Amino acid sequence: MAPSSLEVFLQREILLALDRAGLPPPETVPPLQQPPPSLHGVHLTSALPLALAPTSPRPAAELAVLLRSHLCRDPRYTCGITPHHWLTFTLGTDLMTTHLTHLWHQEEPGLVYDAAAHLWLGTAAPPTAPPTDGVMEYVHASCCRLLRLGQRLAVPHPWQGPWQLADPHPQAIALALVLLLGPRRSPHLPAVALAFLNTCPWIHEPTAIAQSRLGLIALTQKALAREAGAKLKNFCEL
Repeated sequence: MAPSSLEVFLQREILLALDRAGLPPPETVPPLQQPPPSLHGVHLTSALPLALAPTSPRPAAELAVLLRSHLCRDPRYTCGITPHHWLTFTLGTDLMTTHLTHLWHQEEPGLVYDAAAHLWLGTAAPPTAPPTDGVMEYVHASCCRLLRLGQRLAVPHPWQGPWQLADPHPQAIALALVLLLGPRRSPHLPAVALAFLNTCPWIHEPTAIAQSRLGLIALTQKALAREAGAKLKNFCEL
């Protein structure tokens, strides 16, 4: 499974930090993981200090501090340490919006954009597409309905930015979306999207927030259409 461009960026930052700290990289750099809910405000975590400790004279706690000192050089993210010596990454708005805009313009094999309906339609089911379930189908149908409503209410375009990510639920769906920039699947996307749709209304919000939230809804519809392809095509007609 290939990483997203966001993960590639952070892994490159980690390798640069290892080089600056004079530490040899492990045979396999641990993949970035999404944190448990108890780590509020943290977007991604890495077990790199624990992976380095068995072959280093330094303990994991010291390695974590050393790596963090060499990772805090890019203002677009911050790096912290958990009590168990994992590295944590909190992404700034600029970094998130760069990858959201990339996803908006990224062409996807097997998808065609219906400019009149402002929907992405799957032309075929991907070979590895998982079976659709009730949550995925409901979220996709809700996205389609809300996008049509945005058209009827004449919410001005562009919906692809500037992104408004100050609240937790827009941040969560934005992170789930940018992690899909690589050819991967996210089983958590429908559940995260459902929480976003249920807690982030846009109809009575200022124009900038309405545009941003409709943009996130449009990207969610695109991501679900990419995951399931033509299996969701009928739900665009609801």
